[in-house]
Amino acid sequence: MSNVVKSEVKIFAAQEIGVAMDDLLESAQAEVNKCLGAKAALLSAAKTVGHLSGHIDKDVEGGLFDEEASVLIKRYVARAVSGLENLAQSSGNQHLIAIGRVQALEKAVESIKKFQDSERAKMAVKLAAEAREAEEELRAAEAEDAEAVAAEDACDDDRGTLVHATDA
Repeated sequence: MSNVVKSEVKIFAAQEIGVAMDDLLESAQAEVNKCLGAKAALLSAAKTVGHLSGHIDKDVEGGLFDEEASVLIKRYVARAVSGLENLAQSSGNQHLIAIGRVQALEKAVESIKKFQDSERAKMAVKLAAEAREAEEELRAAEAEDAEAVAAEDACDDDRGTLVHATDA
């Protein structure tokens, strides 16, 4: 297999890997957005649930609950808020992990691109060298042909001289 063909295979393989990495990068970027959205939604839910505590006091004043029931309800509301905040923190952690994954994939895509560009440059050098070699071989062949034609012409001239000499 010639060096040019090997370079073409390497470039093709790098292209295919790059396409696959780009797909993974898109997926990782979508994961970043998903985690960020989940964190925002969970924090908003925690805030909304936390506001329920204020309504419980109004319900006690209105006679809907007694003090003992309101303490239990507030405790469960606080637990719900805490659970939502923990989920939001977990989503935040997942967001950071997803950002790291995106950065790693960006570096990988960049590395593959550099490799592909390097291999293209090497192939261009190889093609130029092969073209020079072919040109030199062509010139040498043309020079050999010119020498052969000149030698043949010289032989023809010698024969023509002999023919003319015998005619005389």
